Amino acid sequence: MQRNKDLNLFSATNGQYYYTQLPQSQLEEITKVCEDLLPHATPTKIMTPGGLQEDKSYRDNVSCAIPTYHWFVGMIWHYIMRVNQHNFQYDITCFGDDVIEFMSYDVGGHYKWHQDHTLFNYNKDTESIEYCYDMQYQFNRKISFSLLLNDDYEGGELQILKPPVGLTKIPKKAGTLAIFDSTCYHRVTPVKSGRRNVLVGWVIGPRWK
Repeated sequence: MQRNKDLNLFSATNGQYYYTQLPQSQLEEITKVCEDLLPHATPTKIMTPGGLQEDKSYRDNVSCAIPTYHWFVGMIWHYIMRVNQHNFQYDITCFGDDVIEFMSYDVGGHYKWHQDHTLFNYNKDTESIEYCYDMQYQFNRKISFSLLLNDDYEGGELQILKPPVGLTKIPKKAGTLAIFDSTCYHRVTPVKSGRRNVLVGWVIGPRWK
């Protein structure tokens, strides 16, 4: 692992992660915005041959959408642009669905190995970018991120894997922002005590050629 002092960037083999050095008061402000929306949170689902379905043996947490007009979303975008410029140099457009997500993991909450690489289409009728599960897609998820809002819990470790490079364990420190290629496999190990709160999202760009 290497550190770029000019960017306050810690570089790992499978991605990048920052210690954003946000004051605790700002982390609490972000968490309050998210938790105010928790009454609207729903159990997360996974894509199956039969469509989106709950499967708590594979993924057990709740989530709600966070609009991109909040100040902290702009901060995250700033970091993503810097990482993309220095590492990936992908053609990227915006956050998928034009939102990010607040996810909360209670005791036992987890998410097994998966990739974020997903298909999107532009809907001319609604003038929006939407999920697409057929081959007529125009956009791909290219860059993923995860901003840890608290660290007063046990377990719940974010691990990133991209064979044959190896495994990266993201430090469990509030304010850590992990940014990685959406094709990387990653997981959240089961939370043993407390609750894990995190902001996640995906940046999309034109279809890979």
